[in-house]
Amino acid sequence: MDQPTTIKEALFPLKESSMSAIADADCGSFDEIKQYLHLNRDIEYQLETFLEAVKKTDTKKLVLVCGNVGDGKSHLLAALQIDQPDLLSGITLHNDATESSEPKTTSLEELKNLLEPFSDEKLNYGTEKIALAINLGTLNNFLTSDSDNRFSQLKSYVKEKKILDVGDIVDSKYDEGSPFQSVNFCDHNLFNLTKTGPISEIIETALERIVSPDGPFFEAYKNQKTTYPKKCPICFNFESLQSQRIRKKISSLLIKCIVKGEIILSIRSLYNFIYELIVPIGFEQLDDQAAINKIQKFSTTEFLQNILPNYIFSHPELSCIFEQIQKNDPAIRRGEIIDETIIELVVSESPSNIINQHIAVDELSENVREYFLQNSSDDHFVNTFIRTAFFWPKSDNHLFRDATYNEFMQLLFEWYSGESKALKSLYNLVKNAAISWNGIAGPGKINVNIGRQQLEYRISEQVNIKPDPPRAPECHSEHILKFNTSLPLRYKVDGKTVSLYVPYSLFDLIIKIEKGYRATKLDHSDFVVFDDFVHRVTASGEGRHKVFFTESNNNRQFVLELDDFGDFCFTEVTK
Repeated sequence: MDQPTTIKEALFPLKESSMSAIADADCGSFDEIKQYLHLNRDIEYQLETFLEAVKKTDTKKLVLVCGNVGDGKSHLLAALQIDQPDLLSGITLHNDATESSEPKTTSLEELKNLLEPFSDEKLNYGTEKIALAINLGTLNNFLTSDSDNRFSQLKSYVKEKKILDVGDIVDSKYDEGSPFQSVNFCDHNLFNLTKTGPISEIIETALERIVSPDGPFFEAYKNQKTTYPKKCPICFNFESLQSQRIRKKISSLLIKCIVKGEIILSIRSLYNFIYELIVPIGFEQLDDQAAINKIQKFSTTEFLQNILPNYIFSHPELSCIFEQIQKNDPAIRRGEIIDETIIELVVSESPSNIINQHIAVDELSENVREYFLQNSSDDHFVNTFIRTAFFWPKSDNHLFRDATYNEFMQLLFEWYSGESKALKSLYNLVKNAAISWNGIAGPGKINVNIGRQQLEYRISEQVNIKPDPPRAPECHSEHILKFNTSLPLRYKVDGKTVSLYVPYSLFDLIIKIEKGYRATKLDHSDFVVFDDFVHRVTASGEGRHKVFFTESNNNRQFVLELDDFGDFCFTEVTK
């Protein structure tokens, strides 16, 4: 087979649409490139330990390898089948529970047949051993479809281990006494929490392997470098990723997208993202000569539009990853410091001094350096300056600090490090936000939403809400591996427990409310979970026994309450 001569051709297996996609489950197609790009993760060690124990036992075992679409479950089993065939001796592998191998059988029917030895009536005899890669959605559908309750013990196991529960992480250990074992990719993030911020060795390693001089793609890069014009954006993007600093920047940006946008970044989607980052969309359908002709006609502006600092923020249509990246474009999310720097740049008689102050110009290509020699104040020049300063900062650039995000990540680290008091201040912020969610009601009171806006009066009740924090995880480590990207809060409201998970988006809103922002109708629609939390708080308050009515025009207040004989009394509150 001929070796690829262009970067696009060489990187084609990275595409999700490729028949030989990296995360493909087919063991027979697990070629050298897939082996080269295989990423070792902590969950792999856990699974190997489980399979080693299963191999040694004489009893029936079902190992559930759970997770989301494209996260590498099937790929991991295929890799083990190639690298450690002895480990899987005597264990039946089922790599994809979402597809049926029989045209007249649905995937759920085939799954039911596969798991028949683990039905309640057959669970106590036999020695079958199965390792099953299964998406959480498929697992949920299978258990829900079990109307005859023939798999009640499997259901109980899934419930006990909270496998389908979003936000809950259970430390799954091998249990010799149970026929069921599980590892869950959802509990193993692509990044770790540290005291100085989140990091991802997995993402950085994936980026590095694509551009490594020792990798299978480098020959195609060298060939394209000599045969394509100087202003080749594909070569530029490939070369940019050879910088460890750029790889760390992109890794941090992807982590921010995972946390802020609550997206699922699978191994499959990660490699697809890298392909689309290196090969601009405008070159996707072009053959070799057409691509060369296109580049030869490039203006400097067109070249800049297709290279990393601009391109990565300009194409939300490519995927949900690029969509989230655009939302974190430093040229859009400007703070006061960036605006002041832009003014300096535009009005300065020597803009090169401002550029050199914020950008490591020596690390830029000749084409980009020449562009910054011109004195321009148009939007494209300004945006290119900001984005280039983001990726190639002169030093630890203070221009792009994200205070709210940094605070949230610090709270995540502290909580999962075992600091039980880490969320103390957040409890007060959430309480204040909940009390003001439907408008200010007065000290110790919360407005009640009765389904429609009342213009003439407000209805409120007294509420006694106090923190009742759950026990913090006991993981005193500098690198936190297993965690959820939401902060768990729990309150007691007049003796009743009310819980809330706070993702970044809600944390950001709560910080804004604390600074004086008033929640809008859109906020009530977008943050249904918090709206429900406030409803549960009011439902647990004193509203069943006592409610207040406040006239909007003059603030006269009345109270409707039950007296000692169980009768309702309606009286005006005297000041």
